[in-house]
Amino acid sequence: MIAMVDWELWLISGGIAICMIIVGLGLMGVTFQTPVWRAMRHMRGRDALDDTAFGEHYFPQEHAVVAARMRQILKEHLPIDLSQMSPDDWLVRDLRMDAMDSWSTLEFVQDVEEEFGIQIPDAEGQKMRTLRDVIDYVVAHSDKVAKE
Repeated sequence: MIAMVDWELWLISGGIAICMIIVGLGLMGVTFQTPVWRAMRHMRGRDALDDTAFGEHYFPQEHAVVAARMRQILKEHLPIDLSQMSPDDWLVRDLRMDAMDSWSTLEFVQDVEEEFGIQIPDAEGQKMRTLRDVIDYVVAHSDKVAKE
């Protein structure tokens, strides 16, 4: 009986110590945010748009279809709801694309290249920060876009 009481006291005091550490870190400004949470927090408060409305709202009519398709491709690589995203959100800084899946950025570029029949040189890809950057590049370099 006494051993069990000692065990319970040890367990409770250990739990209290852990809670104090977590609270202390929180007071120091350390947060335990996941990349998904940070991305969703970045987009909150915006109107939710489906893919078609996204293209029509943010882009000229001749680019709206490309923008809608591009967001569909992006959704395949990010495990978050993109209905509130802006085309000017940074893929890495704001949407945390790199932190969610280390291959997602590379796979996204490969899918864009395949979908629109283009090659994006590494040097050009490194300059692309936002979905708008990618869409503008595709519009400027794809023969498929001109035919639509």
